[in-house]
Amino acid sequence: MSMLQKLNNFVVETSEQALRVVEEGSALLMGTAGGNDAGENVEHAPVMQDAEQEEMIAEMLRDGDLEDLPEGLLSGESPLNGLAEGVLDDIIKNQAAPRSTWDNIQGFKAAITWSEPLIVGIIFFHFMIAFSAYFATKKGGLPSQLTIMSIIFIVVRCAEKINDAGRQHWEDIASQNYFDRKGIFISIMVSAPLLLVSACMLIGIMREASSLLIEVKKRELKAKAKKSKRAKKSKSKKND
Repeated sequence: MSMLQKLNNFVVETSEQALRVVEEGSALLMGTAGGNDAGENVEHAPVMQDAEQEEMIAEMLRDGDLEDLPEGLLSGESPLNGLAEGVLDDIIKNQAAPRSTWDNIQGFKAAITWSEPLIVGIIFFHFMIAFSAYFATKKGGLPSQLTIMSIIFIVVRCAEKINDAGRQHWEDIASQNYFDRKGIFISIMVSAPLLLVSACMLIGIMREASSLLIEVKKRELKAKAKKSKRAKKSKSKKND
């Protein structure tokens, strides 16, 4: 086989490798089977040769000027190896880039089936706790508020055990396994709303305590004022 024929075959192989790189990049970016089919069609498509490039290579061979040829042509290695690796590395880096907080929220929202009984039951439980906390803050006394806060503390304290039990028996209570080892679902769906309710209750208790303290101080000042008036009246009567 002549040198020109070898170079010709090398150019064909290099072109096919470039098309394979495009196929892999498209598959990573699109992530669909359609992208793979398109890549297969492109890979088996006939490769058109550049006549001017072949003529330039032939002239360089006739002149004996092989120093200007790419190193990959003489060593048998493809010059696109480094390019392919660089392109794939860039694609992987772009795919592995951290998403924004809003994207994470949307992904979490889309991953949950909000109509299944487990999720509906959790939401109903939070509504009951919030209503009880509001009623206890407005019309109930301190004992009722402490009772609700104790219930919240017990549930949050046992969240890890609840998550472990849910991970073991998720098939009986849900359509998919929401209970991961890190406890993200139980933290967001159970613990976080309860902690928010308890924080609101603490704020209400602090406001009530501050208002009571102000009321006590006002009564003390009024009592002192009455005592001073009585003392003045008694002194005036003695002087008379």
